[in-house]
Amino acid sequence: QACASLAGPQRIFWEIFHNQIALLLTGFLKHNMAAMEAQQAYMVPALNYLVRITMAPNEETFKICVEFWQTFSARIFLEIQQRKAQPAATPTSPLLLDGSPGLAPSLDGGLAAAQAKIKAYSPVLVEVRKVLISKMAKPPEVTIKENEEGHIVRAEEEDTDEIALYKMIREALIYLTHLDPQNMENIMLQRLSQECLTENTSEHWSPTLLNRLCWAIGSISGAMHEGNEKRFLVSVIKDLLSLCEMKRGKENKAVVASNIMYVVGQYPRFLRAHWKFLKTVIFKLFEFMHETFPGVQEMAVDTFLKICQKCKRKFVTVQQGEQVAFVEEMVSHIGQDISELEHLHVCTYFEAVGYMISAAPSEGKPRLVMQIMQLFNERWSTLLQKLSTGDPLQCLQDS
Repeated sequence: QACASLAGPQRIFWEIFHNQIALLLTGFLKHNMAAMEAQQAYMVPALNYLVRITMAPNEETFKICVEFWQTFSARIFLEIQQRKAQPAATPTSPLLLDGSPGLAPSLDGGLAAAQAKIKAYSPVLVEVRKVLISKMAKPPEVTIKENEEGHIVRAEEEDTDEIALYKMIREALIYLTHLDPQNMENIMLQRLSQECLTENTSEHWSPTLLNRLCWAIGSISGAMHEGNEKRFLVSVIKDLLSLCEMKRGKENKAVVASNIMYVVGQYPRFLRAHWKFLKTVIFKLFEFMHETFPGVQEMAVDTFLKICQKCKRKFVTVQQGEQVAFVEEMVSHIGQDISELEHLHVCTYFEAVGYMISAAPSEGKPRLVMQIMQLFNERWSTLLQKLSTGDPLQCLQDS
């Protein structure tokens, strides 16, 4: 980390040095993994050194290290899965790898050795989780970012290198969550709590750190047991909503809003199981559709589309405590929802509604389409009537 503050030539020297060390160390460990694992006195220090290199600010060096951690965590995970798949093993959930109920104590020595390996590497993997979370890349779903001047702006185009890095970190984080879901949860909730607490302290609030944390939270969807995921997600959304209330200024609120939308959009399993929460999220997205800060409306309609794709059946059936299906309730406020959206965003909105209707029974689809399109049919009829009775050019200009 100290090399970032050095003068130009010195900084370049150390960046090249760290890059070459990373290449040497990762290449050696990949090709001699079995031999090194037999020598824990050398393996663990080597991994710790690689963790420190991963913290370096150079992006190319970081990519080299991420690729190694992805391979390394996958190797441990797959080894345990193979051991558990042996005849002596009792069938268990593939998500529970940390001695959870269902892991039979009578398994062969191979699985015991694999579990011992996790225990030996545990301190290293804790640090790897922290580093990857703090340097998480931007996912393609996020449409606002912090520019070089520190301003929150709309992301005008996709960065293919960043998307590739995101996918690599995401895969590594999923494997690391499988290996110790409780530790991953503790790290994320602790960091989110720190972000909320800085509002009342003299510490400088960093939108970038919050973004990376939330991108990491969204990336591990499905990697935890459903019950643990529910508890985790409720805590995350509660803290983010509190943070949104505390923050002042459109830029700061836009950052928190984009993170809320991204996180909820990544957990469809939770949304399908909790209707009231899902309904609250949808109304919050409708609220964000009126936010004029660049990128927020686009992300709101994109998240709405994603949720409708994953949870479409929930919107066309009458849920407990409701009088009508949500898709029919929407008819009364569609005009208000889209009143401030750009034309392309309106198209995305109705694409999402189309996914809702696609899950309805065949006999009910024509009626739902007529209800949803009633607003536009009325506008079209009014326009045709004006054209037939007045000046066509003036009518089109007024419209």
